[in-house]
Amino acid sequence: MTVPVLVVWGEEDGIAPLKYGRGYAGSFPDGHFAPIPDAGHFPQIEQMGRTLGAIADFVSAIVKPDASA
Repeated sequence: MTVPVLVVWGEEDGIAPLKYGRGYAGSFPDGHFAPIPDAGHFPQIEQMGRTLGAIADFVSAIVKPDASA
């Protein structure tokens, strides 16, 4: 994998705990982890705004850091 990877994970996931998400993100050379508060196994549904915010932050800070300049 040669591109940055974002792993978004619900902090309240009862199926796969945060440590799995952190480990998964850590398995990529340029992996990044974004825990989503008040979300379970489906953060993209349960906390859509926070999930989209995490993706936007990742894109602006990691993927295209010079886009705002």
